[in-house]
Amino acid sequence: MSPELESKLEEFDRIEDALLEAAMCLFKAHGGAVYPLDLLANAAIKRAKSLNSAFSMLLRADNFLAAAHLIRLQLDSALRFSAAWIVDDCHKFAHEVLKGVSIRDQKDRTGKKMTDAHLVSVLSEEEPWIARVYEATSGYIHLSEKHIFNTLSLSDEPRTATIEISSKSTPVPNQSKLEAVMAMMAINRVLLGYLAGWHRTKEGSPKKSIRPTRR
Repeated sequence: MSPELESKLEEFDRIEDALLEAAMCLFKAHGGAVYPLDLLANAAIKRAKSLNSAFSMLLRADNFLAAAHLIRLQLDSALRFSAAWIVDDCHKFAHEVLKGVSIRDQKDRTGKKMTDAHLVSVLSEEEPWIARVYEATSGYIHLSEKHIFNTLSLSDEPRTATIEISSKSTPVPNQSKLEAVMAMMAINRVLLGYLAGWHRTKEGSPKKSIRPTRR
């Protein structure tokens, strides 16, 4: 692992502190009262922490293939939590999720179903890179050409392709690993931004506000 990648991973690992701080702030806000959106927020924080930990360990173990698909899962958390900002009643929305109603089957305040495609489209208005990362990382979720190429070790002299079956990834450019870490960090920052928005709302008038403040 290059010194640059190790340094970036150390920076990434510090997001753990920010997530814990976000959780504590929400726990203490408004006298410790708990609202439906708090439950969804806590779920997003716990999932983010788990995925971040696994991503860091997998990348350090040179298992890029497994680490890369966690980027898509982390983006899923950010997308679905952000849905609370585009519905008529964020608490009713969170309560429906708690009951097991799929987010993709719920509608935003314009009447559109909140499918992944719709959530990506809405969030991309603020974060243009979201759509690109979503499309790129979805290839790791479903068996695709990304998995095929990860079994091949190419050589130009002579021009050959060797099939490799191993838990470790075939050689991945250091730049690709750095970009993966930076993508994961960017997604975490988006999630933290929405968590901060809900914290500000909760500290104000959470009962009256059915729409959280912007980040």
